[in-house]
Amino acid sequence: MTNFQRIAVGLVAAVSLVSVLFVVTNHSNERQALYTKTHPAATAEETKK
Repeated sequence: MTNFQRIAVGLVAAVSLVSVLFVVTNHSNERQALYTKTHPAATAEETKK
């Protein structure tokens, strides 16, 4: 169970790090990035444009 927990924590840390980097690198689209993260349907709408 300890190994599984370590892997799970590592995955969560990696995902949060990637999302933070994504927001930081897209300063001009920061509001849009946060919106698409909370509303997955919005990403589909954005890719259509």
